[in-house]
Amino acid sequence: MPFLLVLALVVPFVAQAEGALPVPDNAKPAMRGVLEKLGYAGPYAVELRRLYESQAYQPLWSHDGSATPQAQVMVDALVRAGERGLIAADYDGPNLKDSLTRLSSGQPSAGESWAAFDVTLSRASMRFGNHLHRGRIDVADLTKLGISIQANRPLDLPRVVSELSKSADPLRELDRLEPATGVYGALKAALAHYRALAQAAPPAPVKLAKSLHAGESSESVPNLRTLLQLNGYLDPNALPAADANLYDDGLADAVRRFQARFGLEPDGIVGGQTLKQINMTPAERLNQIRLGLERLRWLPEQRDSAYLIVNVPSFRLYGYDAGVPDLAKPDISMNVIVGEAIDTHNTPVFHADMESIAFRPYWNVPYSIAHKELLPLIEKSYSYLAKNDMEIVADDGISVGLDASQGNIDAVDHGQFRLRQRPGPKNALGPIKFVFPNMNSVYLHGTPKQYLFQRARRDFSHGCIRLADPAGLAEFVLKNENGWNRSRIESAMQGDKSFSVRLSRNVPVYIFYTTALADAQGQVLFYPDVYGQDAGLLQLLGKEGG
Repeated sequence: MPFLLVLALVVPFVAQAEGALPVPDNAKPAMRGVLEKLGYAGPYAVELRRLYESQAYQPLWSHDGSATPQAQVMVDALVRAGERGLIAADYDGPNLKDSLTRLSSGQPSAGESWAAFDVTLSRASMRFGNHLHRGRIDVADLTKLGISIQANRPLDLPRVVSELSKSADPLRELDRLEPATGVYGALKAALAHYRALAQAAPPAPVKLAKSLHAGESSESVPNLRTLLQLNGYLDPNALPAADANLYDDGLADAVRRFQARFGLEPDGIVGGQTLKQINMTPAERLNQIRLGLERLRWLPEQRDSAYLIVNVPSFRLYGYDAGVPDLAKPDISMNVIVGEAIDTHNTPVFHADMESIAFRPYWNVPYSIAHKELLPLIEKSYSYLAKNDMEIVADDGISVGLDASQGNIDAVDHGQFRLRQRPGPKNALGPIKFVFPNMNSVYLHGTPKQYLFQRARRDFSHGCIRLADPAGLAEFVLKNENGWNRSRIESAMQGDKSFSVRLSRNVPVYIFYTTALADAQGQVLFYPDVYGQDAGLLQLLGKEGG
């Protein structure tokens, strides 16, 4: 039931009187009446009943016919919800502001009217607080986007609203509901900057028929210079070259700085992806920040032991010994390779618990990879298996070795046999695999293709996550396991047998996705939306508002 309907459910205002009237003696039955009309099916109906029962059905937000200072602050906070990346209309902020003005200016103020305002503000505050703490999007809606997360623990909303209604500083109480991390704070600060930029007319875009290299000229170079200055990558006082259309070395250096911060190859060439990012308007950046704030609210608020977060668009892993997940200040971090943004190879967004680590693992090739990619290569060259340390395994688990007969190939193609790669320098999983059982069959592992980590954009896998430093992650995960130090880890990586280590305590792993972050200095970082997830989430969050 929309918040505004609460006001419509009560009886009409009584005749206008001179000045604001005191809350009458029947405030208690008036409050009961409003709650009765809500029923038990509406949003937060049960929580509202608990709240007002604990207050003996007395108003929380008014006293003697006047709104409390806390009510004034809360209504204003709802009207300004956009400053926190949310939408004022979702909390009936403008209508509550109008109602408060009428009630406080000497217009009708019978018990039912103040009671309706009180309940409406309480419910709006519950929804606002819940969204600040856990995010606005329901987990069920996220599932439709292929996002599988475990929502943060629910708040005791009656207690939260009661404290807000009595607090000497309600805004500070609201701040405490939000993630207490540097990344969140930096994005929230940047939100104000981009909200201001979005109010102005967008600057002229850069239009190029082909990639622009240093030393070349284009009529769009002045527009490029303006955009780089607007976004802080070029000194506003920097003078252009004698030829204003010349893409000189100074501009190319500014483009390299831009590319590095936006997760692009810092080559100074204004090509397809660089052009797309440079031409994104402040309004589009504003939406990225809003989505970043929403996604950060999904992360766990506190952990009492180690956990890992992988952010797909930034191609980075972040590890923490414990505490709140501040992506700007991890205890360990490294580059990763994620699933290709083609052919349904996307790395999914989900949470699972790491249970074990496998040293020198076999790679049991998934059927889809065997069927589509490897069997055609084996049929072309029977030596493919030997060259790649692979073997065929029967359905009883016994290896049939390198026998690439047509019968064995057909058995693999029909799912009766499978392909397996032996441990060693050619193994696609590298020397270590980190196992966290999940429906997506995704895990963290090493890779022999270390050269791929030199690329800025690193979506090359079939969905699993390849690590730049698997030994470093093993040391982080195993440091509380008896007898496991760096020397033993390296020995296990180079040994002659495969084995697994069961963790004494599971390590939560969060596969995350946000295109807006901040670094340790509070500078906002934007990343390409490699899987195109922003559009779907933005539709759920609401494109307008704020």
